[in-house]
Amino acid sequence: MKQLSMCALMALLAGAAAQASAQELTPFPPGMMIQHLEWNDGVVTPAGGYDPRAPETYNSDNAQCFIFIGGLSNIIDDVSFGPVGPWATTTDNLIRSIRVPLGNGGTALVSYDFKVSLWDTANFAASPMIATTATPLWTATYAVRNLAQGGYDLTFNLGAGITAPDNQVYVQLEFYQPGSTTALMSNAAGRPALFYAANRTTTGPGSSTAEFGVDINNNRVFAGGALGTTERRTITFAATDATCPSQPMNLPIIITGDIPVTPPANTIALGSVVDAAAPRTDAIGAGQVKWYTFELGTDVADTVMTFLDIDTEGSTINTSMGLFFPNGNRIATDERGGSGELSQLSFGIGRRAGNGDGEQFDGYDGQLLATDGPFYLAVCEGDATFSDGFVATPAAPGTAGNIRLRLRSNVVSNILEASVAPIGLDLGQILSPGVPTVATLPGAYGVVWNRFTICRDVDGSSTDNYFDIDFA
Repeated sequence: MKQLSMCALMALLAGAAAQASAQELTPFPPGMMIQHLEWNDGVVTPAGGYDPRAPETYNSDNAQCFIFIGGLSNIIDDVSFGPVGPWATTTDNLIRSIRVPLGNGGTALVSYDFKVSLWDTANFAASPMIATTATPLWTATYAVRNLAQGGYDLTFNLGAGITAPDNQVYVQLEFYQPGSTTALMSNAAGRPALFYAANRTTTGPGSSTAEFGVDINNNRVFAGGALGTTERRTITFAATDATCPSQPMNLPIIITGDIPVTPPANTIALGSVVDAAAPRTDAIGAGQVKWYTFELGTDVADTVMTFLDIDTEGSTINTSMGLFFPNGNRIATDERGGSGELSQLSFGIGRRAGNGDGEQFDGYDGQLLATDGPFYLAVCEGDATFSDGFVATPAAPGTAGNIRLRLRSNVVSNILEASVAPIGLDLGQILSPGVPTVATLPGAYGVVWNRFTICRDVDGSSTDNYFDIDFA
């Protein structure tokens, strides 16, 4: 048994807003990315560490559809650590962090005080849902000021942690007028949404019911009872939604804590990575996960001019993959970064050509230190969920087939092959008065590339000899 380590227990809250007259459901604009913030000792900063440049447009743990929900300033939902997961049957679980969604669904800047509370018990069928004598396990308030349009994830790091007596908790999100502890933000029609939801995932670990409590009349009390006629509600995406038709919505909330970590059994040892190992092919059953381990003789990092690319080209099934540290913490995951429906990962320096319509290999998953190994790689069928604690949940019921795995690197020779040009929009030759481009968001940690030529040198030899690039 490994020592206890920080490992994420994902529970995507089910529930969605009540269909009151003031509510408005607004899908994310194309290309909008979810920005990550962290709360440490009362100070909020951008999520720290080496930020991988993931190729996905959105980044919210396997969700595919995102939507702003307006007309609500006070919501509560249940979070269960079962039926699947390391806390499914345990008690007195030590919670280390809570990640919750907030945002601004409008175009103008918005300010509010954002309060998050963690409750041990509640009852959607009771009125009130939270007993008047109950006290929260934990609560914190974050002053949001001049927030621009967008979806945000805010992680509250809880230091020594909060003990959850059993394997279920309730999370409440409240949005107050700036500086107030009693006046909630207006629920009136036309007001900007203050949080977002996503399609409900059911692969775990963790789960939630497809309902929650919504404070429709803004009186800071949840009146429970019959589903749909009280403040106990549920909602789904429209049947005509192109990606998530009729799927229940949920709030993407992630809870992490201390769990015992046991490395996966029956791993396939690949040994120390070499520059050009021959691809290997392994049969995989329906719903199965193939686990591999490997080590690095040197760091994969920009400073030492090394890279590591991992792909599954040639596999007979759609693939997903997740890479883990030996303590079970997740490093990186991918689902469709390769050609078609195949997965790939890329670490380190340089830019190498992608496979087919897949992403170029440009190290977008970050860097790896040799001393952090051995590394554990999970490969399974696509639409999988990967979480800390060596959790890999493939698509169900799944399809049997073959996985073709290739690792390519330069950690032995340290010879770095020439980089390829990035794929971008060709603007052609720039002539006066210039060329406007279409506004494009890069997605999470992405880069928008453009290329162009000029008809003469720009050397400032005359007053009309200049070249400007702006974002007006």
